[in-house]
Amino acid sequence: MVKNKGLTIEENALEKAHSIFEKVEKQEDFGNGRFVRNLLEKAKMKQATRIISFIDTEIDKEQLACYVS
Repeated sequence: MVKNKGLTIEENALEKAHSIFEKVEKQEDFGNGRFVRNLLEKAKMKQATRIISFIDTEIDKEQLACYVS
């Protein structure tokens, strides 16, 4: 999903996502696709919050395209 949106994900965020997936996949009502989409949306909201904190700083394309934990 991240690649399809033309974005990248840092290694530490990828490791965190894998850890989350390992925990939730054992749940009986785990909905794979929906869960991933929701997790990605939460990451995008956190990214937006970080970007807003740079209001007086120039933001480059790499910062806009990279998810971090």
